[in-house]
Amino acid sequence: MQTTQNDIINFYTTVLNKLDALINAQNDNSNLWNAERCAQYFSCSVGHFKSRIACKPDFPPPVKVNKTAYSLWIPTEVKAYAKRKQLIK
Repeated sequence: MQTTQNDIINFYTTVLNKLDALINAQNDNSNLWNAERCAQYFSCSVGHFKSRIACKPDFPPPVKVNKTAYSLWIPTEVKAYAKRKQLIK
């Protein structure tokens, strides 16, 4: 079997994506989280996160960043909420 240029590109793309995920996991507390990242943390869908978790009055409010069209949260606040509510072990 001969390795093609596409095989090599796919291999390195996969490796780079995995490295990116590892770097992001290490930097979780230094970045703001969007709804998708929060949903990943809670192991649920984005729809569930928005309709069942983020809308609760005691959930941390999103951070206002240059009037963005989407909400962003501070990771340490999201984690503290999850721990307080015992949603994540």
